[in-house]
Order: sequence, then C-alpha cells, then structure tokens
Amino acid sequence: MQPDEKLIIWLGRIEPIKNIEALVSALGELRQLPWHLVIMGPQESPGYVAGLQRMVTDLGIAPRVHFLPPAYGDEKWAALADADFLALVSHSESWGNVAAEAVAAGVPVLVTETCGFASAMHNRGGLVVEKSVSAIRTGLHRLITDRQLYADCKATLPTLAAELTWEASVKKLAMVFEGWSDQQSIIRV
Repeated sequence: MQPDEKLIIWLGRIEPIKNIEALVSALGELRQLPWHLVIMGPQESPGYVAGLQRMVTDLGIAPRVHFLPPAYGDEKWAALADADFLALVSHSESWGNVAAEAVAAGVPVLVTETCGFASAMHNRGGLVVEKSVSAIRTGLHRLITDRQLYADCKATLPTLAAELTWEASVKKLAMVFEGWSDQQSIIRV
C-alpha cells in the first residue's frame, strides 16, 4: 500500500445479511481513489464468498480487495488499529459489536442506518448512511477524500468510546429502571 491509500476493514461473518456486495459495488465505482479493502472473517456461506470474489474480479478491483481469515484477540485489535476506518453495511444488525470495537480502537466507522450502533453515534465517530450502494459510495468517498471530516470523526472517538464502556451502559440502564420505578409508584397511588 502507498502512504496516501486508505485501508478500509470489514470484519465479521461473511454472509449475505452483511451486504458486503453493496460495499464492493460502491468501491468498484471509486476505483480512481486510493484505497484497499480487507474483508476479514469466517466464511459461513462459501457460495457467497465465491460470488464476492468474482465480483471484485469483474469490477477490476481484485488487487485492492483482500480476503483474510478471521482474527481474534490481539490479532483482531491489531487489524483494527491498522485500518483507517471500518465499514459495517449490513442489511440488519441488532447492534454491531465490531463498530463499537473499532471506536474503542480509535478507528472511525461507516455504518448503515440498519445497524443498531448507528443510534449510538449521534454524528460522531464516523458516518451513518442508508444501505443503498449510492449512499455507501458517497460515505466512502467522503471518508477517503475529506481530510477535515476524517479528522473530525477521529477527534470525537474518545468521547464516543467513553460512552460505550460497561460502566456507562450500566449507569444508563439504571437510569431507565429508576425512571420506570418512579412511573410505577405514580401509577399505584
């Protein structure tokens, strides 16, 4: 890779619900930009993986798309640390732990609005886009080319990461239960 190339990582199970073909299609339309994509994870649908590999070849981007086996523990954290940003473009994702892990590793994220993690971002730490190829392409283009946007995303990561700790989550949950308890006592009166 050249120093100016952005390393995009997709990390997780490689299966159709993850919408990786939309990510690949979007990047196929951004061949003029400096990027590489790492798709790393267990291949749960061999036919899907083969289709993705054909797709990157047909789009002429095979030299810049790298399929790697899953990584866990320190190896996963090292992969995240090497990335410029993570893309999570699932059709549906209840939360998206990998996006939270990327934020904790100091890596901006591009997530689709269909990922639960999008609700935690609040315009911080990256971009939330629709799951369409055109929206993903626009988001990728912005993160690859807009240095100020990228710097702004990076700058907000520590605050976002602090809100994603177990301690912060437990405090929020306690507040919800306290509010619920207060409402129950009002109803009983």
